[in-house]
Amino acid sequence: MKHTPHHTVLLILAVSVTILVGAVYGYMHYVVKISITRAATARDIVALEKANKGREQAVRALHERTAADRASLSNFFIPADRVVEFIEAIEALGPQTGSVVTLSSIDDIPPGQIEGSKYGLARARVEARGSWSSVMRALSLAENLPYAISVTDARVDSGGKGSGWKAEFVLEVLLSDPLSSTAETP
Repeated sequence: MKHTPHHTVLLILAVSVTILVGAVYGYMHYVVKISITRAATARDIVALEKANKGREQAVRALHERTAADRASLSNFFIPADRVVEFIEAIEALGPQTGSVVTLSSIDDIPPGQIEGSKYGLARARVEARGSWSSVMRALSLAENLPYAISVTDARVDSGGKGSGWKAEFVLEVLLSDPLSSTAETP
């Protein structure tokens, strides 16, 4: 069989075109793969931004719903310069309940003195004397004073024959710095 230069040129041209098409195919495969990766990354970023936007809207809605609660939060703490009002509120329990309420001691830890807390603490030892129902009402009202309050060391005793009942307990309430606000502002 005789080889003509014409067939050789065509064979070389066919092989060259095949190599060129293979190279273009490889390059296009690489470019498409990068584009798909970028598109997937962009899709993930958009999904993450949508989720963040949804969380932001939920937090904003929560912030708006709790505005009144946060505004009233400062009412649960007694400013350190208004401890006298707290003492008067305790003493007012006596006439409200029909018992004799006295403070046997009161002490405080100013705001900022308790490690790890910006609040202070006022502690009042209270004694209520009277009938069972008046003493228990005084204890109940003390627990429900409108402050962040805790009742500790409660003890109720009978005063003996005909002398009524006696309740002793300690009230602890948080004190705030009168110069700072405990309610968050937006």
